[in-house]
Amino acid sequence: MLAYRLYCELPFGKLHRGNERVVQLAETLHRSPSSVALKLVNFAHLDPAQRARGIRGMSNVSALDREVTASFTGDWDAAVIETAEDWRDMEQPEEIPEAAADVTEGIGSVKVRLTQRFFRRSVLAAYDFACCLCAIPTRELLIASHIMPWAKAPAERTNPKNGLCLCALHDRAFDVGLLTVSPTFNTVVSSTILRRGDIPVIQTAFLELNGTAMRLPSRFTPDPAFLDYHGREIFRP
Repeated sequence: MLAYRLYCELPFGKLHRGNERVVQLAETLHRSPSSVALKLVNFAHLDPAQRARGIRGMSNVSALDREVTASFTGDWDAAVIETAEDWRDMEQPEEIPEAAADVTEGIGSVKVRLTQRFFRRSVLAAYDFACCLCAIPTRELLIASHIMPWAKAPAERTNPKNGLCLCALHDRAFDVGLLTVSPTFNTVVSSTILRRGDIPVIQTAFLELNGTAMRLPSRFTPDPAFLDYHGREIFRP
């Protein structure tokens, strides 16, 4: 389970034996960095998004690999909570801005914090830390946006397929329905914004995006059903 979690949280290009996080996990599991790296890449064989990109992984995918993948993706919240304690031991201090949860913090709040930290890291890593619409790569400006709102889809809150990596501007526009992404992954901008196309920043930030294809992630391609919901229930044509 820890190996699959690391697979989720690292960009695909960093799934190699020299990566510090891979070395850390190898030490935790008492394995070699090479064997852990092969295990991580092997998960790509079971990832539809990776297979679509021609990434096949190793040919000897085990039944356990399939079981772990199915278990983790079958209940994201439970998997994140199950691995939380061991995972915390592997994290670098600066990666945990709220590392020591206050003793008065409720169990529910702790779980939300843990699962949403995983959601953010997995979504941003899937998009290689760049906005899927404008490609801005400044991490401080990036947000893991939920496609189906938190309150409307409790079971999908931690599912990376319910996420888009957006810059702060496009996240806000997406959240209030001023833009959406179609089930075929094309950007659609609201007429409310299109009417203000005379303003240079709107021309650059929105009009030039209208009708263009979003940049797809290396894994966890957004679920078209979630995008369809956003287009029908949140988007303001």
